[in-house]
Parts: sequence; C-alpha cells; structure tokens
Amino acid sequence: MFNSYCDYVRCVVILCFFLSSCTSGQQISNAATPTIAPRLTDTPETAITNAVESVSTKPTLKVDSRQLKDIVFSPCLAVNPKPPGRTEVPWIILGLRGIIPYAIDPNTAIMTDQLLPNPEPIKESSYANDFSVSPDGKWLAYDLYGEGNVSLVVEPSSNILTNTSQGRIIWHPSQPTGLEGWLTNESVILITYKDPNAFGSTLIRNPFSGEQHEFSLEEMPDALDYQPGLSGMYLFAHSNLMPDSTLKRVVYPALIHQNFTFMLWDVENQRIVTSLRLYLDQWFNDPLWLPNGNEFLIMGINDDEQVEWFQVTRDGAMQELTYFGEFLGDYKLEKPSRSWDGRYLIFQLSYNAGKDIKYLILDLKSEELDGFCIDSVVEEFGPLQSPVWSPDSRYVAITNGVNTENSGEVILVDVSRREVFNIGKDVYAIGWILKP
Repeated sequence: MFNSYCDYVRCVVILCFFLSSCTSGQQISNAATPTIAPRLTDTPETAITNAVESVSTKPTLKVDSRQLKDIVFSPCLAVNPKPPGRTEVPWIILGLRGIIPYAIDPNTAIMTDQLLPNPEPIKESSYANDFSVSPDGKWLAYDLYGEGNVSLVVEPSSNILTNTSQGRIIWHPSQPTGLEGWLTNESVILITYKDPNAFGSTLIRNPFSGEQHEFSLEEMPDALDYQPGLSGMYLFAHSNLMPDSTLKRVVYPALIHQNFTFMLWDVENQRIVTSLRLYLDQWFNDPLWLPNGNEFLIMGINDDEQVEWFQVTRDGAMQELTYFGEFLGDYKLEKPSRSWDGRYLIFQLSYNAGKDIKYLILDLKSEELDGFCIDSVVEEFGPLQSPVWSPDSRYVAITNGVNTENSGEVILVDVSRREVFNIGKDVYAIGWILKP
C-alpha cells in the first residue's frame, strides 16, 4: 500500500524544484477560525469507491493480557526453507533491490531478472522509483523522475511483467509531488510540496478520473506546527495527516498540553470527534483505516504511559487492544500492516533490550484475541518495509533482514494454515500483482 520511505533522490529533486521556481513561503501557523474541508479541483465530481470487501470489526473484542502473553512467549512458527510448491496463489510478489523491481512467484520462489517499465513514451533520461501496488493487485503506480520534475505514472500491474505500456496514465503535476501509496483501488496518496518552510499537504487523487482532494495540516485545529524529528520527515509514516476512504474523517497530529495527540476530525460537521495521546513514531505509526472507513488502528499511549494498540471507530468509540505493558518491561512496536479486509494486524515486536524480536499476527475478528508469532532478526539499517498483504488477505509477505548486499529474505505466511516459507532473498517485498 505505502512506500517504505522518502528516498534521498526524491528529496534532492524537490529541493532543486524549489530553488529554481518557488518564491519564499510563509511560516507554519494555525488558522484562528478554520473552515476545514478538502479542496476539490475543477474536475467533475465522482464518488471514490472501493472494491475491497471489508470485515466489520467493532471495538467489542474481549482482550485478555494473559492470552496476549501466551502469543508472545509461545514457540513461533518454524520457517520452511523451501517454497510451498503449490499453484494456488494467483498473484506475483513485487520486490525491490534498491530501486530496481523484481518479481517472485510465491508458489515456486522463482525470481525474475530485473524489471523495468516499458520506455514508451518515457524519455531515456527518466527513471522510475517509489513503486506501489493497488490493494486489488491490478494497478501499479510509481514516480517518474526527469530533469527537474517528477510525474505520476499509473498503469496495469501486468505491464511490468510483459514489458508493455498498454493503459498507461501519466500525470504531470505543476508542483513537486511525491507518491506515498494507495488509499483505495481508485485513489492514491501523494504529498505536495508548495513551500519549503511548511509541511507538505496530502493530496488524494483518482488517477482515472482526475478528481483530487487536498488536505493541509496547517488548517487543522491545534495541529502540530513544528517538526519534532528529522528534517524532511512526515509526522505520520507516510503523510502529515491521514483521511479515510470516504474523505469525511481525517486523523492528524496535534499538540495538547505539551503532549503529542492524535485528533479525529469530522470534515462535514467541522468538529473533533475524539482524541488520544499519540505515540509519535514517524517511521511506522500510520492510522490503519478499514477500507470502508468505519474504523482505524493506531499506536497510542494509555493512562499507564505505555504504548499500546487502540481501535477507534469513525464515531469516536475507542478500545485498547493490547496490554504489553502488563508483562513486558521494555518493548517497541514497529512495521505494522493491516490486512485489506481489516481482520488481521501484523507488526514487529522487540523486547528484552532488543534481544528478542518477532512478528505478531493478531486476529481482530476472534472473540478473544487470537494470533501467532514468527521469529525475526535485528535490522540495523536498510529499507524500513512493513509486511505486505495479498489482495484476499490470506497471505502476507514479510521482509526479514536488512536487504543490503547478500542479506535479507522474503518470508511467505499462509495465515489461515499458519504455514511459513522462505521464498526469496536480497529484495524487499512491496506488493502483490495479478499474474498476466
């Protein structure tokens, strides 16, 4: 769904664009009496739909810290060094080595040679980066870097396997814009950089109709107005705020009584629905919305000053889902990813001063919190890639390792069967595409 990080090359291109074409901008400030709604372009109004069927999950899960403790300390699933050898997985895993894409057949672990988009009508001096696959696996989006500009390309995902350009859509934005991933099967998330002194705005664009909606953090009440982390980072993992698929709810970071806080904003009624102290992790803590926008998951800070997972409905009902603080003295939650049907949550848990690291997969539809674990390894550097789910939410691909030189591996998890296979190495998985 999302790209793993904003790479150095993109930042250089954006900086060059500002130096050559932008006037000096204003400093970040909060609007005194904001009227906050997404800005719509003059393209015809079309509904943003979503073809992914959602599992209804309400904050009524019976959470018991003892069951969560059993999941953490029980033996993890063993990784089979051989691929499954079946032919039932109908998708191909798209992976990257650096910025070069490769494809892996999850049934056989056979990996292709390097794949490059068909050059027509792309200039030879351009190159592709920031690849992202739609939730249904049918579309591939990427940024096309040229001489002082960046264009958005969207095309059928099979094109990269067949080296064709059929159905390709190219959009040339008037301002520096970077792709961050897909919000639905019909809309992508982009960050638009208008002012080098301000946070980039979040642009939700339908590449097929041209309709787009823009959200700016500066317009939100009590919005966080400074960068607490590395310069150039977003406040969430992939943007400075995150709307749901209906564009009627927005989650954004605020500063309330000197505490980082997430706000759930009702766009139509111009009001704050609820809030909670936010665990400000700019690498990993995105609000993980259900595709239908009914609720989202997020890492927050509870009354005991512990970082835990929370489930929040669009109407503001909230439930704490985990209680790691009751049995772990020090721990970190990283690399989260939610299945497209909303049922499963996977994330990396490290504890015991980082000596113990594993992935947990939790079933949010179970009556009592159910799940299992997969052992992981220490990753000191390399792409910060969260696991990626297959379109039917049955499989998840984990990038296990630092993925530089001859390190790192791709792990396939059959969630329903609870089977794990090693299917690749030296690449990191970014999505699933339909077989041509």
